[in-house]
Amino acid sequence: MGTEFCPHEIIWTPEKIGRFWGYFAHNKACEENFFSRMVGDAIINLASCYRELGGNILDYGCGHGFLIEKLLKRGIRCEGLEFSTDSAGKVEQKFRSEKNFGGVTIAQCLPTPLEADKYDLVFILETIEHLLPQWLDQTISEIYRITTKGGLILATVPNEENLEARKVMCPECGGIFHTVQHIISWTEETLVSRMSSVGFQCVVCKSTRLRESGMFSHVRYIAMLLAYKLTGRKMPHLIYIGKKPA
Repeated sequence: MGTEFCPHEIIWTPEKIGRFWGYFAHNKACEENFFSRMVGDAIINLASCYRELGGNILDYGCGHGFLIEKLLKRGIRCEGLEFSTDSAGKVEQKFRSEKNFGGVTIAQCLPTPLEADKYDLVFILETIEHLLPQWLDQTISEIYRITTKGGLILATVPNEENLEARKVMCPECGGIFHTVQHIISWTEETLVSRMSSVGFQCVVCKSTRLRESGMFSHVRYIAMLLAYKLTGRKMPHLIYIGKKPA
């Protein structure tokens, strides 16, 4: 398209996605908005309601390691998997002295180098809404492969997101894209169906508004949930917990 201004939808490719997230990886100011940093404690509390947080725990797509940090602060042994070498290196350096840190595996492709039937609990937070169609089924199948029999997966995605409402246009080239590179909008039905297609049994799938660390008192948080229900607004977060049959 040269240098001419021409409004057009961005066609996401692995190269473009790499450029996009490379920017975030090297922009420390963006870290404040990382999902696992904001609501990681609420996610861990939820997971603990469904199983004891022991055994082998994996953060699939651990990014900058905010969920790992919160798990380690609770004395929970965990490890990560990451596709970005830079991000994996930062997490390794940050937690290498922690006795409960099992390291980060770097994956260049699927299937990953991880063992089959190894993990008792796999977190995959705010990830599958970013995946290109050719990666989606492979990723979910891979998580099923590495989860132990009887183990759980905890996945989060935005709830019934209006993708068009979150798009912006580059005023220089005209490229139109979702502000954080979301490709898929998920509902409870589509998420349960896709997870079931690889063999997971749904334990729970629900929409909610997760509590952000340090943001609200318990009373204010409950009031906010009530406000969502009374006004009919959709809860922003969708949580799926699935079990691999024993």
